Amino acid sequence: MTSYNSEHDLRVLKAMVAHLTPYLYEDELFGQVDNRLPKLTLGGLLMRLYRLEQFAEHLSPAQRQDIQEARKHLEATQYEWLNHYKDKIQQELPSRINAINWYLDDCRQNPVGCDSGWPNEAEKRTIIAHLRDEAERLDILSRETKGMISDLDGRIRHFHKPGAFIWSDDLKPVYPRERFWWLYGRPGELEEE
Repeated sequence: MTSYNSEHDLRVLKAMVAHLTPYLYEDELFGQVDNRLPKLTLGGLLMRLYRLEQFAEHLSPAQRQDIQEARKHLEATQYEWLNHYKDKIQQELPSRINAINWYLDDCRQNPVGCDSGWPNEAEKRTIIAHLRDEAERLDILSRETKGMISDLDGRIRHFHKPGAFIWSDDLKPVYPRERFWWLYGRPGELEEE
């Protein structure tokens, strides 16, 4: 397994933060940053910021400073564009949930590709966790969305076979099993729902 590339995560975070203001007032959920980088979403930004902040003791002082500046920029932009920020969170949460549900539907019909596709879906589920935390912090997490997440987790548990951490071992302390259980294992036999 490859080691965690904090430099890449930091480069992506800085690019996302730099494009945050126009992204918030545009309609698109997936913003363009750079063709070589992941699309900008609040969930992707929050996941990377969390990861880097949790991993900070392993980073250089300059990298830690960049992370602090990214956090400050995020908070200032969020304050200035709060309603747009909330709207994006409320748009992204169901989009991510639906995407994983479609994956699970596909797995039910054709289980062959489930294992290879799981790391991408596990990242989406991790993004959902960070979006949920942010929505709760902003007091905008609806009962309906909580129910959607709970239903999704029930579906994932039907086919998730607990096992080894699927990302770089460097990130295990950042993503403990108790909270991020879907990162510890792979698809197993699909059970009837």
